[in-house]
Amino acid sequence: MSMLTDVAESSARISGLTWQKNNHFILFDAAVTRYPDKVAIFDADRSFTYQELFVRARNLADVLRVAGVDRDSAVAVCLQRSTNWVLTLLAIWELGGCYIPVDNMAPVERIRYVLDTSGASIAIIDDTTAEKFVDLASLINIERCFTESVHESASEAPIGSEVGECNRAYVIFTSGTTGYPKGVQIDHGNVTNMVMEHVRSGEIKCSDRIALCMSFGFDASIRDIVGALATGATLYITSAEELELSAFCHMLAERRISYAVVTPTLLSAIGVPPPLPDLNTIVLAGEAPSRQLIRTWGVGRLLINAYGPTEATVCATKRLYPGGVIGADEPVSIGHPTYGILAEVLDEKYAPVPKGDVGELYIGGASLTRLGYIGDAALNAQKFVDLPTIGKAYRTGDKCRLLPNNELEWVERLDDQIKINGFRIECAEVREAITTIPEVTECLVRPWRTAARTYLIAYLVMRWTRNRLSRESIAQYVKDAILRRLPAYSIPSFIIELDEIPMNINGKVDIKRLPMPTSDTTHHPPSGCNEIEAALWDVWFDVLPKDLAIGFSIDTEFHAGGGSSIEAQQILHRVAQQWHCRIPYHMFLDGRGTIRWTAQLLQAGVTKASVARSEQACESGDLSIYVKPAAPCLSIVRQESRSENPTHHFLLTGATGFLGVHLLASLVRLGVEVTCLVRSDAELSVVMRLQRTLDKYDIPLNVREEGIEIVVGDITDVDFGLSRHEFRRLSHSIDAIFHCAADVDFIKSYEQLAPTNVKGTAQILRFAAAGRIKKFNYISTLAVFFSTQAATGSSGESSSSHYSRGLFGGYAQSKWVSEQIVMDVKSQGLDVKIFRPARLWGNTQTMRHHEQDLYVRLLKLIALTGKAPDIDYSMDFTMVRNAADAMARLALVAPADFYHILDERTVHLKDLAEWVNESGHKIEMISYENWLHILNTELAAKTLGPLVSVFLDPINCHGTLFDNLLRLPRYATGVFPNDKAKQMLGNSMLFTRGDTPKEYIKRCFKAWHSQKKTTCV
Repeated sequence: MSMLTDVAESSARISGLTWQKNNHFILFDAAVTRYPDKVAIFDADRSFTYQELFVRARNLADVLRVAGVDRDSAVAVCLQRSTNWVLTLLAIWELGGCYIPVDNMAPVERIRYVLDTSGASIAIIDDTTAEKFVDLASLINIERCFTESVHESASEAPIGSEVGECNRAYVIFTSGTTGYPKGVQIDHGNVTNMVMEHVRSGEIKCSDRIALCMSFGFDASIRDIVGALATGATLYITSAEELELSAFCHMLAERRISYAVVTPTLLSAIGVPPPLPDLNTIVLAGEAPSRQLIRTWGVGRLLINAYGPTEATVCATKRLYPGGVIGADEPVSIGHPTYGILAEVLDEKYAPVPKGDVGELYIGGASLTRLGYIGDAALNAQKFVDLPTIGKAYRTGDKCRLLPNNELEWVERLDDQIKINGFRIECAEVREAITTIPEVTECLVRPWRTAARTYLIAYLVMRWTRNRLSRESIAQYVKDAILRRLPAYSIPSFIIELDEIPMNINGKVDIKRLPMPTSDTTHHPPSGCNEIEAALWDVWFDVLPKDLAIGFSIDTEFHAGGGSSIEAQQILHRVAQQWHCRIPYHMFLDGRGTIRWTAQLLQAGVTKASVARSEQACESGDLSIYVKPAAPCLSIVRQESRSENPTHHFLLTGATGFLGVHLLASLVRLGVEVTCLVRSDAELSVVMRLQRTLDKYDIPLNVREEGIEIVVGDITDVDFGLSRHEFRRLSHSIDAIFHCAADVDFIKSYEQLAPTNVKGTAQILRFAAAGRIKKFNYISTLAVFFSTQAATGSSGESSSSHYSRGLFGGYAQSKWVSEQIVMDVKSQGLDVKIFRPARLWGNTQTMRHHEQDLYVRLLKLIALTGKAPDIDYSMDFTMVRNAADAMARLALVAPADFYHILDERTVHLKDLAEWVNESGHKIEMISYENWLHILNTELAAKTLGPLVSVFLDPINCHGTLFDNLLRLPRYATGVFPNDKAKQMLGNSMLFTRGDTPKEYIKRCFKAWHSQKKTTCV
């Protein structure tokens, strides 16, 4: 049965006229023109507007051109997940080059084959992937490509304006039957047809926030990239951690994702989704979904079941399921061919089969590769045929049937190609890799399909010239050998040794006589297990599918025993819930994922350190190793006395934050000119974003009326990502800097916070020395004194350099390192003031707090539960406006020095309870141990959110972050003195202006107590 779609409108090829008017480069250029200040792409660390992306891609193209990249050059790309992938793709296409994505988990032998086959002599890498490419290609480190100022391109032509439709766009290497991957070549005409499908169908809208969830080695990632950029949408590059099972839904909610392409396996492992109000469209790809999955995840949104081989440029057919509606007996359909695609279901003689009968699916049309497989004429002749109805067509190898409503239903494969977790695997390629092992004389690789999922089994006949290995040792030996040639997803779940491969009387493999994996264990843990090992044994059995007989011991590696990556993440999620100890997925893999190893890790984690914090700067280590000069070539003229020069024009960073917006108001009230450096936002203009922040905290300030200048930039980028002209203008007009921007997070590690808090500070310091030398006001924190090796004594208004050891918490560590970098530049002659504010509370009249603050949430939890821990602990109550006013005045009048910004009055938890009880709202003091039980309730999880880990997750040998805080001296006069600040201000009452702590506490608890009536404790 033939399915010819819109033949009159779109021929089997894009015509030259259509290419010139509608190619995907022109659509991207139109988005740049229409949405120059809208965020085009972003990741966890940085973002680029459409204009910034255009300029950055052009700049990178200049670097690649010098390196020898030109039209038709094959360029391999292997990077960590970040926006660099998109920049690199556009830069390669700008020069007419061919993009060759390489999975950073691929073994070196596979990478060598990909480079040799594609002819890629240049590879773009980063610091984490460079090692695999040594001696394989000329390397360009993406992290070294933007050391010079970003400049506007002289050319106004669209990116890729000189590229033709027949030029190769990319090559994707998929599993091959010969033992080596095959490279599918896709040209720009194919890509344009795919983009026109987005435009024509309206599937992707300019208002969408798209999560790129697929591997960059998948062609589906290219669909997300060009689909987003051609329609003016915003693309979020997910991190590897966000794609883990326990973090995926949180990422969707936190990033307000509206559109995502995912595999059914991932959604099935998650189960019932949490509320995701922003998620409007889900595209299922890579595997066949179940009816139940469509119903479960389709509720309240559009769910699309997409089908398409790489040879047809990602997507060839799709079926829309609005609201996830599908009948109980209705077959799961892959729908109709997409725009420009032609499809037929034929028998062995290329004749159409009747509706309802099964035949092979053939695909042709504008999205079909015209270039075929790279360097493989025999395979091209086998897989591509000429048909009288649709012309050149691809034999998909998929059995399909045409349903009565003319939709297609996928039935099964004709060959032994399978898909596991969305990855296309040729059993023949796995077999070829295994037979290279000297001891293997025969090998058969077959899929094993269960009710839960599909597994790969390898049957081996082996010749032993030395001592025979045990069954588990054989599995590990074979796996280690083939990992040098195959990606991890191709490794068989089960490896079974046989005396011989069973054959029938016709000389063919007797499938029925092949043994299936069997279990020689029971659900009960083996004798000799300790308590944690026994508990983990139960977790293993609960997570793994019931029909999977794994036969493992406590020393069997998880993946060798048949476990998948999705199930590994489920286990880690269960471990985190049961033991309050989060094990990173990569660490689980590195440790081979055995029960014994996990138990040992938990025993250490429960009593000593949280595994999730294992990558923080070690508390016993010296943080000074992280201190690097901010600008080695910085030269500041010492003889010019900058302190005496009046300050008229400030650059303020962090103006959309809690402290930053109050600092802005304080500076405006003092009559100085302020320019705010603000990161771009996908949804709001920067003016609207800043105004909303002012309104949120009831600050009576109008951005436009006050003439506040806003510059769109990112402190972590070289020259803030500004044009050369704009950077020069700012560097010569600014007198002083207030660096307030920071990632304030008590959960993240030093490594996670350093890009913003340390690298950002270094970039700001470079700006301070560029053009006019500027006074530098740095907002630090009193937490730079929070050291386990300095739990007693005074911490004065002076250098914190002697606290390099024992400092706990990633935030405190990042601010300490930044302070030392600032002081290094101060020693070169820069006028520097360092302000260390204490904990800051909100507006005493309007009760506008910083809702994400740990202590605001803590007091709110006490109010909602009516219970407080009976511990010796006091809190300071410095009001944010008082602190902002003090720092603004000191910036104008005080000399370069350290200044502590705090109200010396403190409140003990017992006093807090008494004040609240006086107001008629009872607070009961309970033991700390009993209070910790409250933290495991649903109410605590909702109130504290991820900050609950501050009280539950150990970070070092002293316990949790809060345990470490309890060891510190209470805020009090003499512990953190603020004499210099008070002396310079000439008014010690500034810090105590407004409500007393008692009045403030009563007003807070009255507001929070009203919520208790509607909250289930």
